[in-house]
Amino acid sequence: MHFGCFLNLKSLGLIYQLSLETSNLEQAIFFIKEYFKHTFPIISLQTKDIKKTFELRLTCSLDDVIIKNHLLDAIISVMFRELTQMASTECGPRVIVPQQHIAQFSRSLKTEVEQGKAYIIKFDCPISEIQLNKKRLNEIGILLPQFLQMLDKKKTNYSYFSKQVRNMTLNLCSPEIPSFEQVSDQFALSKRTIQRMLTSEGLSFRKITNGIEKELADYIMKEGSIKTRDIAVILGYTDASAYLHARKKWQE
Repeated sequence: MHFGCFLNLKSLGLIYQLSLETSNLEQAIFFIKEYFKHTFPIISLQTKDIKKTFELRLTCSLDDVIIKNHLLDAIISVMFRELTQMASTECGPRVIVPQQHIAQFSRSLKTEVEQGKAYIIKFDCPISEIQLNKKRLNEIGILLPQFLQMLDKKKTNYSYFSKQVRNMTLNLCSPEIPSFEQVSDQFALSKRTIQRMLTSEGLSFRKITNGIEKELADYIMKEGSIKTRDIAVILGYTDASAYLHARKKWQE
């Protein structure tokens, strides 16, 4: 599951490529099924239209239960993030997993995850009613090159651990900045230890995310075509005034 969340930046690239090649979600899912079939055949994706719902069910052909569950945990995390970004709908997607640590899934994926008997992503409407979120896909297309450039950029004022935290934060962007809880879940350290190690390097998680937000905001503003309220939404703010207030603090 954590690895699936870490792969999020890579999945944003896949989402953008799919958006260029497809005109609806049904075509995108067909390409994903073909990808598993030809590239990762131990994973199978079945789709099912049931009355007013649409389901995607993930299965794995491995016999080793532990390895199989690890793979499916990671893949369903990536797929949920992909479909959440791609689909323009109020009827999902929802995640169902046959695991006990539901709270951990919910925190990492920022959604209420349900416990069931299989790995399922479910929409509460037929697939014919699910449209591609063209606006969101356009935002990803604008931001993705900057995310990759920021990952490659050497931060001279960052020490070893703070650089790890920054890179992890960038990888978890969707494209909103992840919370401290989401980032700390990726490290085999307590939240207090992470905070102490960052403090010893003269930084904090808030300073790191403020820096990321400022770089992204400056980059988006150079485009000139995205309104302030849309920049606020992209960066995860509730409204434009909250974003402008944060921006004022960055410049202090």
